[in-house]
Amino acid sequence: MYGKDRTEIPDFWLAVGMYPDVLPGQELLGQLLSNNDYKALLPLYFYRTDFLRQNRQAFRDGEPFTSEALRKAERAMHIPAVLCYCRVRKGMLLRYGRNYLLYRHPVLKEALRNCYKPLKRAVRRLHPKLDDECRSIISTLKDTNKPGISRIITLNVPRYGNRGDIAIALAERRLFNEHCRDRLLIELPFDLCDDYPHLIIPHINSRDILMTVGGGWYGSFWRNAEMTALNILRHFPNNRVIIMPQTIYYFDSAQGRKELADDRKSFARFKDLHVFVRDRKSFEMIHSTNLFPNAQSVDLVPDMACSMDFTNLAPEKREGVLVCLRPDVEQVLTNHERNTLCVRLLREFGHVGFFSTNPVRSTVMLSEWEKVLDETLRMIAGAELVITDRLHGMLFAAITGTPCVAFDNKTGKVHSVHEWISGCEYVQVCRSAEEFDGAVKKALSSPRKWDNSELLPYFNKILSLIS
Repeated sequence: MYGKDRTEIPDFWLAVGMYPDVLPGQELLGQLLSNNDYKALLPLYFYRTDFLRQNRQAFRDGEPFTSEALRKAERAMHIPAVLCYCRVRKGMLLRYGRNYLLYRHPVLKEALRNCYKPLKRAVRRLHPKLDDECRSIISTLKDTNKPGISRIITLNVPRYGNRGDIAIALAERRLFNEHCRDRLLIELPFDLCDDYPHLIIPHINSRDILMTVGGGWYGSFWRNAEMTALNILRHFPNNRVIIMPQTIYYFDSAQGRKELADDRKSFARFKDLHVFVRDRKSFEMIHSTNLFPNAQSVDLVPDMACSMDFTNLAPEKREGVLVCLRPDVEQVLTNHERNTLCVRLLREFGHVGFFSTNPVRSTVMLSEWEKVLDETLRMIAGAELVITDRLHGMLFAAITGTPCVAFDNKTGKVHSVHEWISGCEYVQVCRSAEEFDGAVKKALSSPRKWDNSELLPYFNKILSLIS
């Protein structure tokens, strides 16, 4: 089940590739085709019955059925998990792989290639043009590419709804604008970096400091985001490159080990690389695997959201419980545990509200960051208690002085990042449902005071690389 309401369930789920967001079907189809990941095979897709009925989507043949369904779907998403297997026999025309199909018969292979061509041309014609904000960013990048202008260029900043990613990018913006006024900050959105790298690369020079925005997208989980950044950075091996505070996680599998080896080779190209991670697990993994062999520095610092304080948003009276549990591959609670938890909270507090730090919305402009983050933080600040398994659900509770119980996720980043704010006893982390009752009592009975004065000096390590 995705979300608290049936209306939030995507129209269908895709079982291959690495596309983490809930997107309009037409947009997902465009991404699949542009990355050569589009596959028409029916067993790779899961459809809502009412979606097929409402759209009168009848099966005729795999190719038109799948592409038409994608075009009509208002919401589509990918689950990066193996959900079905195919038994392979000698002489079969095709066989399944984890994230791809291998077509063995040359006639079938050529037929499929010819079938894709007209569809690719159609999607290319529908590809959205640069909007006003992106045109303005490209214009600024071009006009300021001059001697005497010092620039900080940040890649992959969000123009999507994830409030945690927005908080990180906004905290970085405030830090640099306050302490690095002699340098011009240019923020390049992820969609711009992904779709139009050819418009970016010619206007970056050897004097620019290049950064990737902080978050948790290095490694195996959100592969496309890392590849998008590296596709641009690889053209500038001699520039100063700074990886802002990240969680880095690779699957413990053959695929994960291959991705780690590929990344080690890619990062070895950079001669002035500086890496910041926000949790001890990532820090230890980097040193044990030599992920960044030529890095000039690797430092452990807090998540960028910890540099902010929003305790002034809390009203005099707080009401009810807010629940924010993730629906994706990083969740650890089962559906039964989630449902049982919500019933118990409803009985005890009388009102349970649901929210997401990653609501379904296709675009949040860079100019809207302040507004949308303020709305989310005001909502959290008005709750008696927050239950979450999202890292920034926990941090938002901390910086608004709101009691919180946070479950860890599969990467362990919630517990690891909590170490930075362990002095805030009104924010408790539990590893399982059995620890929940004790964690709630501790969170509600502890003093609620956010004090980040001991964390702020860590960010001076970042500033020292820019001055």
